[in-house]
Amino acid sequence: MFARTSTVEGTPENVEQGIRFFQENVLPALKGAPGYKGALLLVDRQSGKGLGISVWDSEDNMQASEDAVRTARDQAAQTMGGSVAAVDHYEVAIYETQ
Repeated sequence: MFARTSTVEGTPENVEQGIRFFQENVLPALKGAPGYKGALLLVDRQSGKGLGISVWDSEDNMQASEDAVRTARDQAAQTMGGSVAAVDHYEVAIYETQ
């Protein structure tokens, strides 16, 4: 499995709007992509920083989804009053759920 992380540096007053945008716009874009396995959104309400993590069944599917989610990611950053600070790609070494 593979994961893409997207770091957004926004403003504290826009965190709730960013969460709602992620739920209503980013997740549907992810769910429509082949190989999608799940997502997390981590936020720091004091700084306005957000970290979106999407998990994929293969590196190829993760890369193929990039164009489909780029627009949603950029719009999420605007909604949070900031910008995309980084997008990184990782191989998932351990994936534990209950």
